[in-house]
Amino acid sequence: MIIADLAEIAGRTYPARRRSQNLVGGASPIQASNFCMGNVTLEPNGGQVPWHNQAEADGRSGQPGPKRAEADSLN
Repeated sequence: MIIADLAEIAGRTYPARRRSQNLVGGASPIQASNFCMGNVTLEPNGGQVPWHNQAEADGRSGQPGPKRAEADSLN
């Protein structure tokens, strides 16, 4: 089994004070055809994901706490 662990994925930090980590696709060890999934962590006191148009539908579970997989199709 291939595991994508958020503790081991560096991700990318953006000026809007958020960090995005690929769990499937992109720089992740897990690759899939026509699918990607990631996690976005907002910094306290103002981190945000600015409004953006995206052709694919986003899937966000909104569940708090540490995770190994969380849905988000940001790239």
